[in-house]
Amino acid sequence: MKRTTLALAFALACAPMIASAQNRVVFAGVGSSAMFNVFKTAALNVANPAVPGNNRYESDPALGQGGATVNGSRRDSGPLWVVWDDGAAGNRRIWLYLSTDSTIGVRAFFNRNTLELPNPITPPRSGNVAMPADVVATINGFQFNAGMTDITPEDAKLATLRLFRLGYSETNPIRGFRNAAGQFSNSTPIDFTLNARSYQVNPVGASPIVVFVNKTDTSNGGLGSTEANNINRYVLAGFYSGAFTRTRDIIPAPGLPDKAVVTMAREGLSGTYVTFEECIPRSLGVPVSQETGVASTGAGENPLNETVPAYDSNNPTQPLTRGGRIRVTGTSGMSFNSNRTPNALAYNFWSFGNFSTSNAGNTKYLTVDGVDPIRDTYTDGTYPTVPAEVTFRSVRNGSYAIWALLRAVTEPNPSQDLVDTLNAAALADTGGNFVARGDLQVFRSHRATEGGTFVPRNGNVAPGTERGADAGGAVFTVNADLDYFADTGMELVNLRLGGGQSPVRPLNAGN
Repeated sequence: MKRTTLALAFALACAPMIASAQNRVVFAGVGSSAMFNVFKTAALNVANPAVPGNNRYESDPALGQGGATVNGSRRDSGPLWVVWDDGAAGNRRIWLYLSTDSTIGVRAFFNRNTLELPNPITPPRSGNVAMPADVVATINGFQFNAGMTDITPEDAKLATLRLFRLGYSETNPIRGFRNAAGQFSNSTPIDFTLNARSYQVNPVGASPIVVFVNKTDTSNGGLGSTEANNINRYVLAGFYSGAFTRTRDIIPAPGLPDKAVVTMAREGLSGTYVTFEECIPRSLGVPVSQETGVASTGAGENPLNETVPAYDSNNPTQPLTRGGRIRVTGTSGMSFNSNRTPNALAYNFWSFGNFSTSNAGNTKYLTVDGVDPIRDTYTDGTYPTVPAEVTFRSVRNGSYAIWALLRAVTEPNPSQDLVDTLNAAALADTGGNFVARGDLQVFRSHRATEGGTFVPRNGNVAPGTERGADAGGAVFTVNADLDYFADTGMELVNLRLGGGQSPVRPLNAGN
């Protein structure tokens, strides 16, 4: 689907010989920020331009605005990259990715939403170039063909309906601090139908969520002290349910002073949020929620802000008499605010970009239940700086609790160019940002939704048949699933973290 807007009329009039209809968009991705950079590398590898910098556009986040939006009933904006090959104008292959949230990406795919470029187009960041007019004409109004997500489509649907039940809507969106001091951004739940189109779930790799803290307070009882190095899942759930608010609730030492923790939670449309929510607060072994005691309206509720005095991102070092939860929007919002706030507690999917010095130089990560998510040996919470330092051993063997499979949701039997792009993404990582799908020999048990009207599938017995929610699912080896199926004719489904079989949660169930 293509659309030419009035905003492009002048550009097209100045280039009447450009046959933009001959251009071919290979990959039009929208959704999770976790795969934004690795798919850019993959696109460049597949496009194989002679001079990559001459064939790449990326919006500049320093300008404080999104690179494009999802054109639908609610326009969600985010950073954008576009890559094109060395073909002549009007005869190019094109790749693009709009970074939003996992649930937004899934919804945009099922609702057949399109890309909308701003007018004027955001200038490119350093090292990139402006898009040629024929590329602009081709992608503006193009329908997304890949929903990029850290969670399954069924999990995204559950997350959307849960937000409706909590009182959020298009007229009452979720508000949270973003990456500009004192400013907020909105995240709006919009419904979609899973059977609106045929789809295929394509696994890319697995990434852990890293729990981290601001380390600038190194005094007695501060989260920067050496005693603050681990948090168990029950204490972690307690902070995110609002039960715990002090640094000494984390540190196992007597006689510590009373210091406030600023606990930072994401917005509910985020795959990061959903993965963390189902693996820690809402796991069967706890269970509470990041929304425990939170209302969708009222002072201190939307945006969530429980600290005393109220958290002020313009003055993040202000003394607090009481800690509590705040809401932040986006991966960058989590990084920006936690990096500036003493004794902040936060979480993000691991990547070198998310935990670079500029984003996380004032923070360190914690083990969860004594398990390190990225290294073989914990080293005072310092982040790896090169891929060789990252092994993901505890993700590979299933011992780390908080991880998710990164996925691209496409139509069945995608084109060979799109398949090549998906394959290149797994190869482009080289092990530093996630475990490539071919190297991952564990999986999460999938479970039924939608009233149990379909049989959940893990996708191991028959690749490409994955179906059902898996956030917070119990972890097994792929071999265990294959052997269990060989012995019983059944897959290891409907099993949750925390032990035991999960009751099936229909899509219209309560909170």
